[in-house]
Amino acid sequence: MKKLIALAFVFILLACTTDGSTNVYICISNASEVYHLDKNCRGLKRCTHEVKIVTKNEAIRTYGRRICGYED
Repeated sequence: MKKLIALAFVFILLACTTDGSTNVYICISNASEVYHLDKNCRGLKRCTHEVKIVTKNEAIRTYGRRICGYED
């Protein structure tokens, strides 16, 4: 029973940390197609335009972005 409770706790914790309200970073460029979880991502470092902080949902729905390939 303790294992079941611990597993449920981990599941709830993961669900809470991966919601769409998480802030992400996007490069405001016509060629940019991805969002980044870390402001120090090596993909984001190549951005020569403005870097904007938005929610994950906004990055996907408003800007049409997908997660960066360098992210884990």
